[in-house]
Amino acid sequence: MIPVACGHPWPIAFPILRFSLSRKPKGTGTEIKMARISILSLALAGILTGLGPHQTEGQSIPSPYQFFENRQEAGVFFGVTGQGTGRFGYGPGPGPSFGARYGLHLGGPFGLEGVFGYHPTTRDLVDPSREEGNMVVGETDAEMMSFDARLRFSLTGDRSWKRLDPFIFMGGGLAWDAAGESEADAEFLDGDRFEFGARFVALLGGGVRWFLTDRVLIRADIALTLNQLETPKGFLDPDRALTGVGEKEWVSGPAFSVGAAFHF
Repeated sequence: MIPVACGHPWPIAFPILRFSLSRKPKGTGTEIKMARISILSLALAGILTGLGPHQTEGQSIPSPYQFFENRQEAGVFFGVTGQGTGRFGYGPGPGPSFGARYGLHLGGPFGLEGVFGYHPTTRDLVDPSREEGNMVVGETDAEMMSFDARLRFSLTGDRSWKRLDPFIFMGGGLAWDAAGESEADAEFLDGDRFEFGARFVALLGGGVRWFLTDRVLIRADIALTLNQLETPKGFLDPDRALTGVGEKEWVSGPAFSVGAAFHF
C-alpha cells in the first residue's frame, strides 16, 4: 500500500503515475497491463481525493439568527393617528404624526424606549347650549405633543431572525395641546370651553424592526392609545338635559408609524 498524507496527495500521485508509465514491468503482457491499470487507478484515486474536501478544513452552517452587536438605537418616524374625539367630538381628531425615538437594549429580549411625538390636527368647537347632534359650530387647530416611555419585548430574544426582529411593547406618558386657547374658544362661556390640558396616555402595541445592516434599520409600529378627556362643566348642567355624561371620558384609537434608525 502507498501511504497518503492528510493534505493533497498530488506530490505522491504524480511521481507514481510518471514512474508507472516510464518503467517497463516484468511479466507477461497481460500481467504488465493489469499492473499498469492498478497503478493508474491508485494514482487517479489519489488525485480525486485531493480535489475533494479535506478533513482538516472546518465546516460552518449558516444560521438565520444574528445576535445584536449594539445596545442603543436612535431614529425618526412618521405616521398617522386615529385618536378618538369623545361622545360630543370636542377632542383632538385624527391626523399625521412625526417624532423621534431613542432606545436602549437592556439585555435578553428586553429594551427600553423614549418617544417624542408631534401630532398637528384639529378639534371641533362644540357648544353645549345647543341640541345634541347640532352642537358643532366650527373647528380650531390643535398641536398635540407627547412624550412616553415604552418597555419593548423582542419575540426572538436578544437576536434577530433573518435580520427581522418582531416585538411587542407597552408604555405610558403625557400628551398636551401646544396650540393653547384659540380666539374662537374665547367666545364660549368659561364652563362650556373645552381644554385638553396635560393628560396621561397609555399605549399597547407591536411592530417589527428590519436590520438592513448591523447599524441601519427600518421599523414599523402599530399601537392602541388610551387617554381621558375632561368634560367641560357646561355639559354637566342638569338644565341642559344631557343624559349619561360623566366628568371624564376614556377615548382610544390606533396609531401607525414607519421610520428609520441607527444602531450604535
